[in-house]
Amino acid sequence: MRGRRQFWIAALALLGFAAITLAFRLGAFARLDLAAAQGVGRLRTPSGVAIASGLSDLATPLVVSAAIALALLLRRRRGDAPALIAAPLGAFLSSELLKLLIHRPRPAVAAVTLPHGFAFPSGHATAAAATYLTIALVLSHGRPAGRRAAWLAFATGLAIAVAASRVYLGVHYLSDVLAGLLWGTAWALWATWRGTGAEPFE
Repeated sequence: MRGRRQFWIAALALLGFAAITLAFRLGAFARLDLAAAQGVGRLRTPSGVAIASGLSDLATPLVVSAAIALALLLRRRRGDAPALIAAPLGAFLSSELLKLLIHRPRPAVAAVTLPHGFAFPSGHATAAAATYLTIALVLSHGRPAGRRAAWLAFATGLAIAVAASRVYLGVHYLSDVLAGLLWGTAWALWATWRGTGAEPFE
């Protein structure tokens, strides 16, 4: 039974990603994406842009690498290294491949210089979910249920904050970041299931 529930939650995350991708391809997200972009645009301020830019930096390679290194130092278990490295790296590289396959342009108006490349799924949202959920799953492994829940809630909050910042900055649509969150979550759950046998959902 060990890890079975985690495996199925990862499968559900992948199913959610597939559903969002299909809905986007069929145009079902067009109105929602436009409404979200316009609504956020009306709320945008210089100070808000500065805060959102800082939140986005939580998913940059330098910060992600530092977070992984810190997690390895705290955990001090060599067996955790594969999951902590494979989840963020695999999630990000596969999201870049998906961008090339799906070929979705970024929003036309942004508060910052538009990054190069395509939009779907969001690489920042993917990296944030994969990195911080993996760290939470590894560090909370074997801990009491309350502490596991706290770690996971904190990691989820970080990932959502990064995803929201990308929409706020106008460099991604809502469906881009939702897909990225699910893709990164699936990678985090799969990597820790394979790498540590963690079962945080008992």
